[in-house]
Parts: sequence; structure tokens; C-alpha cells
Amino acid sequence: MTERLRIEHEFECSEKGFWETFLNREYNHEMFRQHMKFPRWELSTFDMRDEEVVRVVEVEPYVGPLPGPVKKVL
Repeated sequence: MTERLRIEHEFECSEKGFWETFLNREYNHEMFRQHMKFPRWELSTFDMRDEEVVRVVEVEPYVGPLPGPVKKVL
């Protein structure tokens, strides 16, 4: 059985302002490392071209107080 979920967020800013924030390395690093407590957040590739942005981020999400074997799987 396949279920679909759609989530929408409304941002009170311009399109330009959104992309400047969304693609800002310092903003994302602080959000993921300090606020979301990710042990690892590294921007490994960032390439802006005329009509596309290629961004590769390597992360290790915070999983909380789980048993060691479960953490390893996640």
C-alpha cells in the first residue's frame, strides 16, 4: 500500500531571500550542528551554475539515547 503525504510551508520572504538563506553555508551549519544537534554536517560539494545548483551535504543525524547496535544501523 502506497501512501502520499504533502507538506507545505509558507515563508514570509522573497524568493531571492529564501534561496540566499537556504543555500547559506553558515546558516545551515549552525542550524544542523547547534540547533538540531547533528554530530556531523559537512558541505562537500557546492557548485552554482547558470540554471542549477549542485550541493552535496554529508550528515550524521542526532539519534538520541538509543542502544549502540540500533544507532549503528541508523
